[in-house]
Amino acid sequence: SAGSSSSAGSSSSAGSSSSSSTTALPVAAPSSSNCWRSRGVVALDCEFVGVGRNTGGIGGDRNALARVSVVSYSGSVLLDTLVQVDEEVVDFRIHITGLTQAHLDQGVPFAEARELAVGLLEGRVVIGHSPTHDFKVLSFSPPGQLVRDTSSCPQLRAPGLGRSLMALSEHHLGLKIQDGAHCSVEDARAALWLYRSVQDIWDPCCPITSTLSEPIPAAPHLREAAGILSAVCTEAGANEDLAAHFDRGASSSHGYAKEHYIRVARTLRSLPFAMSCPEDLARPELRCVGNGKAQADLLRLLREGGGGAK
Repeated sequence: SAGSSSSAGSSSSAGSSSSSSTTALPVAAPSSSNCWRSRGVVALDCEFVGVGRNTGGIGGDRNALARVSVVSYSGSVLLDTLVQVDEEVVDFRIHITGLTQAHLDQGVPFAEARELAVGLLEGRVVIGHSPTHDFKVLSFSPPGQLVRDTSSCPQLRAPGLGRSLMALSEHHLGLKIQDGAHCSVEDARAALWLYRSVQDIWDPCCPITSTLSEPIPAAPHLREAAGILSAVCTEAGANEDLAAHFDRGASSSHGYAKEHYIRVARTLRSLPFAMSCPEDLARPELRCVGNGKAQADLLRLLREGGGGAK
């Protein structure tokens, strides 16, 4: 999950209007022996932006929900919507989320997004990768016996590779994900497929005591965030000279300054527009630059070269 400082491109989904341009994850129908899972298992992933104090590294001292995705046991999209953020966003974490202010403006209110998500999650086994962050930002506390965290499953360890969703997906599934901005649909599916690879060990019998029906997908317009984001066209290399300037600054700096320069460079490379004049710094996506030396450097470069670092 991006906002938690972790979290993908997207993949095509059965029964959904969402699509994406990166590695397609398989979508298979559950067998009859897994009928409880088709009703009672879903996977969740969220993308977050930073609000509050503009910190270094992954900016913002608090996470705000910006996108929420839920997929069914078969991998089809049940929910994939952008979410409005009531507070000022100090860091869109755009190199991870791919999100801009325009995207958030298209989203649904937080209360609606939460109601939709919780309606799909409640009473079901919820799969996620370090889902504690997702639950916190959703203000949702499922019972521990119904949470399946793929980052902590002993059978899903990858010695020497860490516990990231990217590493586990490639090691256990042969899937390459998170190549560029993250997609919460792709990440939810990756966690789902990791679970399915060990499901009979993890859940030899049904842990759900209540009777559930098949989860009902949200309306089509609430399942299309991946499609909206895949339509964004970034000018490759448009801000590369500017980004390279901050790469050089990072290489000769330490501590907060180093982290900040790295963040500015990543942001510049991920912008869906080319910076050409000082006025561009007023765009919300550039708030993470701050008001210090990085901003002064960027202003100077824009005035001198109209977007090219000298």
